[in-house]
Amino acid sequence: MRQGAQGAWRRPTRIVMMVRIASLVAVVAVSACRPATAPLPIEPEVAPPLRLVGCAPAAPLPRTATDLGSPVALGGEGEFGAVGYATLARQRSHPGAPQVVAGSPTVTGPLDKVVVERVVRGRLPELRTCYERELAATPAMTGTVTVTFLAGPDGRVATTSVLGSGVSPAVSACAAQVVQALQFPTGQPISVSYPFQFVTGGEVPEPVHTAPAPGLHPGAPWTPFALGDEAPLRSAPLAARATEGAIRRSLAAVADCFAGPAPVGSLRALIAVRGDGSIDNVRTGGLGDGAEACVAHRLTELHILMPVREPAEIACDFARGEARPWRVAPVAGYAVLEASPHGVRHGEQIVKPGVVAPRPLPADQTFLVVASPETPGAMLELALEWTEQGDATLIALRDGPHSPLVVGVARTAHQIGGVEAVTAWPALRVSGGAVTACVDRASQRASLGDPVAVDGLVRRVAARCRGVRCSASLGVTIDADATASQLLDVAGAARRAGFERVLLGSYSGCATTRSPRP
Repeated sequence: MRQGAQGAWRRPTRIVMMVRIASLVAVVAVSACRPATAPLPIEPEVAPPLRLVGCAPAAPLPRTATDLGSPVALGGEGEFGAVGYATLARQRSHPGAPQVVAGSPTVTGPLDKVVVERVVRGRLPELRTCYERELAATPAMTGTVTVTFLAGPDGRVATTSVLGSGVSPAVSACAAQVVQALQFPTGQPISVSYPFQFVTGGEVPEPVHTAPAPGLHPGAPWTPFALGDEAPLRSAPLAARATEGAIRRSLAAVADCFAGPAPVGSLRALIAVRGDGSIDNVRTGGLGDGAEACVAHRLTELHILMPVREPAEIACDFARGEARPWRVAPVAGYAVLEASPHGVRHGEQIVKPGVVAPRPLPADQTFLVVASPETPGAMLELALEWTEQGDATLIALRDGPHSPLVVGVARTAHQIGGVEAVTAWPALRVSGGAVTACVDRASQRASLGDPVAVDGLVRRVAARCRGVRCSASLGVTIDADATASQLLDVAGAARRAGFERVLLGSYSGCATTRSPRP
């Protein structure tokens, strides 16, 4: 009975299946006889609008966290420094600290005086050390030292003579030794006479804030910062508001530079405005796309109704679609170096650690170091050593077929030296899979594998800096075992915390963010 019942159940099931198959065949046959329908049209992507985020006075390039001589040690002797360094930092942060003021050199030969000044500025901390050693015995000593020297075609200083007045012979001899170690760009021989004034802090003249020279390097490649070294004039915010108003009135013409959905991201235009409101030059970057040149051209046609007749350089930020990290186009006038775990290439020349010691590449260039994500810190430092005489150096991360991602601005001799009226030098150190910062007398670390922890650490540094006079530049030291991709993560956290001026490769170790003890 059970088998008969099962058989009776299966027979109707097979009949139903045969009917369904026949119906499906009929439907397919009828469909084949019908004319083919056109595919549904693909809706084109909507081109994102271009918006002006805002304009502000362009800040000068960040300077090294060791502006006033050296890193502040971490609570005395420890992993990153020694008590002597902290003592010097406390002395130099005080308004009455001794200073060395470099005068205007006399240069005979083909090398531009600006280049000579830039190279010498990088050695001012050493000259201050010469002075401070002798002040222990003669606290009131002030005077001048004029060093005359000859540099050969290889860029090395061959002979020096020194004339001192008011200072001890030891200061003069030490100054001559510092100058003897200088290295200039190769070329023809030059003869230089360079005066230095050694004075206590109370006698240092107030810095003269001169207007930026917008036309100094009209063809300079883009960096996110101003061309000049001076802080913006007091009138610069007025010029920035006037520039922003002029751009908003002409934003449609600027937006015409973009025809399709790409590119998207963030763009910064550095606009040099003359006192009469005309535009001297515009440097654009951040998208890594040819549209940047079109934007620069449109902005050059603007006329600004300047409230004051003083030139200024204004930074204006745009976003097309969602704001994204800056990108850079290597073809935009940079001297490009390629860094990988195996070496650093510039043109046909390749340097490797322990094999070839690179001589500095010629000055008056903006360098772009394009690194693969796994490039170690040791190789990045080799690249920075090679580009140390440049106007500026950008480090960017290779991103497959896309334009490289900007990691940040790296130190050059142009960014070493100078004086900041600060009491603390904020700095981070990237090493061993972690980022280290000095906060409230003790180092704190966060794993680079924990982005939330890294963000929190850098935000604590920023919060501490709101309570003390921190340097405007955050130094990020690259250890040999760090990688370029890790550096990108840390630089991003720094910007999210509000540090706009981040300087990579500052040799700062880990500087404290607390006020020094009196």
